[in-house]
Amino acid sequence: MSSKDKVLSVDGVSLRSGPYTDQEVVSITETNFNETYGDPGNFDGELFVGVDLIEVEKNQGTVSQAGLDSFQSKALDYISYHFHCECPDPNNQVPIAYDIWVDSTSFDYLKLGVMSIVGTTNGNMSWPLSFGPNDEFPAAQGYSFCNNSNRLAFDEIEEHINFNNLFGIDQNHYLTDIIDKGDGLYGWKDLNPNDVTPGDFIMDYRTYRVHCVDDGFPQDDCHTNPDDAATSYCFDNATKEQILCLGQTDLNFYQNEINDILHDPQNLNRPNEIFLYLNMSFNGALCISHYYEYWRTDKIFDNKGGALYGILKERPNSPVRPPMFNCSQWPK
Repeated sequence: MSSKDKVLSVDGVSLRSGPYTDQEVVSITETNFNETYGDPGNFDGELFVGVDLIEVEKNQGTVSQAGLDSFQSKALDYISYHFHCECPDPNNQVPIAYDIWVDSTSFDYLKLGVMSIVGTTNGNMSWPLSFGPNDEFPAAQGYSFCNNSNRLAFDEIEEHINFNNLFGIDQNHYLTDIIDKGDGLYGWKDLNPNDVTPGDFIMDYRTYRVHCVDDGFPQDDCHTNPDDAATSYCFDNATKEQILCLGQTDLNFYQNEINDILHDPQNLNRPNEIFLYLNMSFNGALCISHYYEYWRTDKIFDNKGGALYGILKERPNSPVRPPMFNCSQWPK
């Protein structure tokens, strides 16, 4: 797909047929791919994500028309590979959206990231709106004493949110101008203003967060935060299961709070902007000692894996699927 065959303007600004700035390469390609292939209105299942990096040669600090066309051709191979070769059933899945960004740049080279988000359409996966009485998952790896210890709480919460979020987009719209707000979301890590027992590690924050001292620092009182004498910062085995194993009440609390944060008007500051996709992680291991948990840094549900937002636009034509790809070879 040549860029000359598709979008010749971005946000109403006419573009030349090269050379292009870094941001023009991003905007043209992302608009092309999402307008042509993006089909979020047909999603009803599970999400799959593929990420690739592609290097583009520059000429005198800019990207030529040939360079743009070459990048789009390589990127199209990658998104076709992810769609046809890595996802479980190409006949029952749709491209949701594509995110393009500048990974690094210099006078001579531009390295671009390409994220492919694909969703199933066969409805085999079902994520209810809330967690039930039999749901209990560990906050992080290594807690076999929790029920369902083969699944992690942040994975379950993330999938509930992503699955339920995409419903309601109609088939006449697509998403573009994708940006990641994972580093600066309003409300993330904030204290829970309705917590009736602050400092007990149980729903103290809107997103799961723990901070303890280290037994290697004897000047720190294990039961007192040096910065806040009113807050207890260690717990013993009697409360370990309550804190590390998140049950129905905890899971629904964190899911609802995170969902509210993602859709807070202060995080939706562009016209027609909607939340698209969340990728959470846990920022480090929790270490269990004999009687106490010892940390010196925050342990949280981390959103630096990505909190993607996009602009909802009316599509001019029906979407098509990415071209077929020979799955026996990796894109070059």
